[in-house]
Amino acid sequence: MTKLRFIHTADIHLGSFLHIGGETLPPAVEKAVETATLEGFSRVCDVAISHNVDFVVIAGDLYDSEARSVKAISYFINQCKKLEQANIDVFVISGNHDPLRQKKELFQMPDNVKVFRANQPETYELLDDNQIPIARIIGQSYAGTREYKKVHLDYRVADNSIWNIALLHTQLEATKSNYIPCSLGELKDRNDIHYWALGHIHQPQILNDTYPLIAYPGIPQGRDFGEQDRGGCLLVELDPLEGGNISFIPTAPIIYKRIDVNIDADPDNIPKDLDELEDMIFEYGYKLLKTERDDTYPIEGYIIEWILRGRGDIHEQLKEQEQEAMELITKRLRMEFQSGSPFLWTDCVTLRTQPPIDYDSLMTNSPIVQELDKVINKCLEDENMKDKLIKELGDIWSGNEDHETVDEFRFYMDQSTLEEMLRNAKQLIIEKLAERRE
Repeated sequence: MTKLRFIHTADIHLGSFLHIGGETLPPAVEKAVETATLEGFSRVCDVAISHNVDFVVIAGDLYDSEARSVKAISYFINQCKKLEQANIDVFVISGNHDPLRQKKELFQMPDNVKVFRANQPETYELLDDNQIPIARIIGQSYAGTREYKKVHLDYRVADNSIWNIALLHTQLEATKSNYIPCSLGELKDRNDIHYWALGHIHQPQILNDTYPLIAYPGIPQGRDFGEQDRGGCLLVELDPLEGGNISFIPTAPIIYKRIDVNIDADPDNIPKDLDELEDMIFEYGYKLLKTERDDTYPIEGYIIEWILRGRGDIHEQLKEQEQEAMELITKRLRMEFQSGSPFLWTDCVTLRTQPPIDYDSLMTNSPIVQELDKVINKCLEDENMKDKLIKELGDIWSGNEDHETVDEFRFYMDQSTLEEMLRNAKQLIIEKLAERRE
């Protein structure tokens, strides 16, 4: 067998749009949102060409619906023609979103595009420059929006003298699945398949890194907060001597991200009013934009949900006029970051803060907290109690404060470390007690 290199992608959902909050969007943001899924696929094709791959496999849900949009089909064809010029074939199965149509397609596909039929598995052979087979690609499309049959059990190959690549759009649920009942064990047991190119799950996952390699590529471009972080595709390299290697390559122009803003992260600088809170959130935004990025395929923008957490006096003010306050913060965040490159668009701001804990009141009125305080103080003052506590914490801790005999598998318990641990434990217990009261 010869070395083989190909791109594995799936769940492209051409024709779909990004979910984004805001009645009106700035022109640059609106354009990026409208073209993001198309641009994501275009970058996948650019990756294929730049890495000089042998072919591309698309493991289902190329389109977002059975009624393919004219724009989506036309865009796909143009990208495939670009691949054809680079002598790269494209192998496609239909998934549950874009089951194989019985009607005649509006456009004729380029010669390098092979779409698998739906009534039974189909196999294509990939030939080298001397017309000698070097790989087989096997798959079966969905005929409808659900597929209850274990179609992969009908996948048959003549032998494993050349690379066998199998495409499957499945949720990997062994029983009662609407999307090809299948278990990971069933795929691993196939010693005649070298690579299972899966689709349907929108997060990249390598499920088996030895033959047969099994992986989901995720989605090239996320479309909502259920598809956070950066989408991309998989570059797969099969070598008869060195084995298989799978690399994730990011392609998404836009990233969905939820960011927690902890108002009490610095107890000495908890925001006291709306202006200070906004300044805190701005700092989070600037920090994100300064993050080092791979600019091979640059990020055009972020769509953010800010989640305000932590405790502070400002909670009561925010809670009293929550909707109006969150709308004002959202508006100001959009104005601050919408014109940057990359842009940062605030989808919404969610309030999850809590009021501060009245420790004095708890100490006065809560017998549990009073007893807790006594126990903590005894742990700090009683040498026998300290020794017992260190022992109870586990074998990885040592009471050696000299640190002369260093053991990299142990942690050394000195007075300051013990005090810090006890303070943190007390704080956590009191917070949990306060939450129960609330």
